[in-house]
Amino acid sequence: MAGSQASASASSSPSLAKPASARKRSGDPRVKASVRPDPRKRDRRKLVGKTVPRIFTPPLAEGAPGPCGCGCALTEATTRGFAAVEFAEEICKVTLRPWQRWLLIHALETLPDGTYRFQNILVLVARQNGKSTLSVVLSLWAMVARGVPVVLSTAQDLDTAEEIWQAGVNMVEELDDEEQPVRPDLYELKEHVSLVNGKKALVMSVDRQISRWKVKAASRKAGRGLSGDLIILDELREQQNWEAWSAITYTTMARPMSQVWCFSNAGDISSVVLRHLRLSAHEALGDPDGAVLAEAERIVAAEAERLGAGLGGPDEYDLKQVQDSDPDLADIELDDLEVDTDDLFIAEWSAAPDKSKWDRDGWEQANPSLGYGDITERKIASKAKSDPEWKFRTEALCQWPDGAIEGIYPPGAWEAIGVKREPGEPLGEADRIVGDVRAAFDVAIDGSKAYIAWCGKRADGELQGEIVAAAPCAAGTDWIGKWLLDHAGRIEAVSAQGRGSIASDVLTRLQTDPKFTIPITPIEGPRLTAAHSRVSEWVTSKKVRHLNQGPLNDAVAGAKLKQLSGSRVIDQFKSTGPTAAAIAWEFAVFECTETRFVPPPPPPPKVLKAERPSGRRSTSREFDPVTSGF
Repeated sequence: MAGSQASASASSSPSLAKPASARKRSGDPRVKASVRPDPRKRDRRKLVGKTVPRIFTPPLAEGAPGPCGCGCALTEATTRGFAAVEFAEEICKVTLRPWQRWLLIHALETLPDGTYRFQNILVLVARQNGKSTLSVVLSLWAMVARGVPVVLSTAQDLDTAEEIWQAGVNMVEELDDEEQPVRPDLYELKEHVSLVNGKKALVMSVDRQISRWKVKAASRKAGRGLSGDLIILDELREQQNWEAWSAITYTTMARPMSQVWCFSNAGDISSVVLRHLRLSAHEALGDPDGAVLAEAERIVAAEAERLGAGLGGPDEYDLKQVQDSDPDLADIELDDLEVDTDDLFIAEWSAAPDKSKWDRDGWEQANPSLGYGDITERKIASKAKSDPEWKFRTEALCQWPDGAIEGIYPPGAWEAIGVKREPGEPLGEADRIVGDVRAAFDVAIDGSKAYIAWCGKRADGELQGEIVAAAPCAAGTDWIGKWLLDHAGRIEAVSAQGRGSIASDVLTRLQTDPKFTIPITPIEGPRLTAAHSRVSEWVTSKKVRHLNQGPLNDAVAGAKLKQLSGSRVIDQFKSTGPTAAAIAWEFAVFECTETRFVPPPPPPPKVLKAERPSGRRSTSREFDPVTSGF
């Protein structure tokens, strides 16, 4: 009976009677799952980091390929890099990864007279790729093989700088299981190790020549009293003004064979030093990523006030900050803050700007240690899944965002609410505020400049904030009240911080001036602590717009927050550059969100000349923030 059933089944299902090889077609539900190929186990090559960076300064040497291995013509006669590589392997007992070897060979290129071709070396690479090991090898080589008197390691915080230094001390002092030096050539040269906080130093003696490796936090006092021969600057992305850079690099001016090595992953618009050095290097290389062109378009589109600065470089404001911060730099000039691109070397391991965060080729471009150590494809994939997108892009792909990563608003939120228009294109009627506005002002913490902003409804009913006036305060702040009265026909009320700021003093004078008839609403107490959180909510939810104005964008990009009574407010002391424009804009927007303006219909121009209530002045013209230079 069983045999007949099997026969019947076979005759009624001819497809099952076919050979097994013919039945195992894709998608056949009758094929067991174990037979189907697992798409997660598709054949994929092992990822290996790129030895040669995507963007770099090419060597001067020409000719047949040399011993570097990348195809360049560098030899022992044209670079000290091969000597540094030999020192790392023979003396330090360190097996360099291919990218580290390549970097030493190219960055230590020499000129015919034997001096270094480059004084400033900028290394951009994703985090955890071995920058610290390279810094240690480079520092010990400079002390032992070159006999330089001073090596200085710095980072934005002292703990980070000390980690690299301590790794160097450990390398010198390491003992094996039999209490014998692992690296006797280094151990025998050790003279002294100082562990005193703030004065940590490794002292080595080479042919009776004393060489010191010191460690400092990257501040305006980091290089005080020193003449540095080798400076290691870690996490350059964290330097948000020119004070530390000027003070530290100033120590190399009297040293003909000095070098400044800068290590970092990608920064953002607030990384003023790193950003400027990178753009300068890219410009010298023909703008390979279009970053220089994008910056020029940003400046034009934003109608920035500091066009002369170019590429985000230091300007007169930065120079004054540097001069005021350190008596030793009182005579420094603006040119001294600039870096000569002929002396600047860049090696940038980064994913191309158009790469997806899941593009494996981009992972290899930005992570040259991928496949050689602890960095694995699995770890990068895990970060890509768990980290916020732009944290992953800057740290793991070394890609640059358009704005700030850790600003006062969530990443991308500020850029998303900007009014888009081509450079030089006039503001369209649909992007103009119609009807009444709320105004606010603020004065820079150093009293140098003041900004007035106002906020109101556009014709489409959306809120929009704008910077409408700005001027230096060298001759005082009386101009603020005069400007507001000249435009009283549109202003419902004016606001500023009620207590604790320079703007508060101005507000007090306006309150006691009988000629100033515009209602005043001080922002203080609970309203002050509520202002930023309310505005941040509206920015994030795209309920308010801005005009992409240069001073405002710069202020927002450089602003930092602090805790105040359980809420967060803009911290004028820790922010990068003046924040007055951002504060004035937030206060104006906050007043509109609190009063809940009713969207007005699009009025004809004559509405702007309408009679105001008693005691209020009218204006005979409409103010245009675009044609007025903002």
